[in-house]
Amino acid sequence: MVQSTGTKKLKCAVFISGTGSNLKSLIQFAKKKNSPISIELIISDNPKAKGLKFGKIFKITNKVFNYKNKKIAEKKSTGDNVEDLFAEVSSYKKEISMISKAIRNKPERFDRSWESKSRYSMDWYYPILCGVIDGEDGLKRVNESWHKFVVKDLGCKCVEEEPWVTAAESCELVLALNKISEKDKAEVIFKDVLNLADPKTNLFWTGYVFADKKYWPIEKPSWTAAAVILAANSLYKFTKSSDFF
Repeated sequence: MVQSTGTKKLKCAVFISGTGSNLKSLIQFAKKKNSPISIELIISDNPKAKGLKFGKIFKITNKVFNYKNKKIAEKKSTGDNVEDLFAEVSSYKKEISMISKAIRNKPERFDRSWESKSRYSMDWYYPILCGVIDGEDGLKRVNESWHKFVVKDLGCKCVEEEPWVTAAESCELVLALNKISEKDKAEVIFKDVLNLADPKTNLFWTGYVFADKKYWPIEKPSWTAAAVILAANSLYKFTKSSDFF
């Protein structure tokens, strides 16, 4: 994912919320002789996250910030508050800058050992959503691949070659568009998402296979509903957290 300079490894912080299965794989990779990274910090918003055990096992610093109950988090974890957490993360400015440059200019580094992810719409708009690419560069990126993933009156496809639009990917695209002040485009996509709501329950189907004119899979998951809520809040400012992205 990142490239070391000389023999010095790049410091990495890993965010977790649960069992830390991905964290374990990253630690195993970091322990390899030729690995370019070193896991120096594990951050979680859940004091009970099982993945924190890897910090103790591998002697990696754990930092916990429980935004739901700051006082409990301070007592049960490391005593850190949110200002301390941001200070800790800001100490990785060099590494963050290098990752940002890699996302912008060398995306192939993220697909070195497996098939390219460019066929997925997430690969297209995530760099905008996370703030690495913004402004005119963000708009240019949107326009370059709009025709690949956006289906008129239906929304955003999950995978370029599949005739399948999905509510979650469409809502994430709304967030990305709104982030670069493309609200008109964002509202068009969001209106398409509303067509994926089941009129009987007002819950949202995962996606719609337009070639077959069928909803698929036959499920209305909570994470899809969450994506819709985030997109709506971003567009219409229902809460103070509307500018989170």
